[in-house]
Amino acid sequence: SMDFLKNTMKLDAPLTKTGVKHLHHVALNYDIGIYFEANGHGTALFRPDVISRLEKAKLEGNLQESEISSVDKLLTFSSLINQATGDAMADALAVEAILYLEKMTITDWSKLYEDLPSRQLKVTVADRTAIKTIADESKTTAPEALQ
Repeated sequence: SMDFLKNTMKLDAPLTKTGVKHLHHVALNYDIGIYFEANGHGTALFRPDVISRLEKAKLEGNLQESEISSVDKLLTFSSLINQATGDAMADALAVEAILYLEKMTITDWSKLYEDLPSRQLKVTVADRTAIKTIADESKTTAPEALQ
């Protein structure tokens, strides 16, 4: 998924340690931060000043019709998403809305990305502190035999 986001979608997609608490902290650094875990946890965060700027731009009346439509969509999306805790139902409704607006079906959406084979399992080790990782925990640095 990281390869797809960075190389196909050309998005800045930083990795963090496992857990929503780490993801949430990094997402706060963006005007609109979207984060998710493979288990379905996640949400979208809109900085309050971004919402204020969007509302102000709409009220000032200097926007083209297409810009007004885009602002309306962003404001509606920010209201639909549960920014505090995430919400699977709200997220599903947001996906449905985006697919509708983009005139896509769920099948079209699923064809955008092909998941690479992956296997995750829990392994009991004698001393878990012996395993060292880089900051985002995506690669091990020790013991060398794991490489």
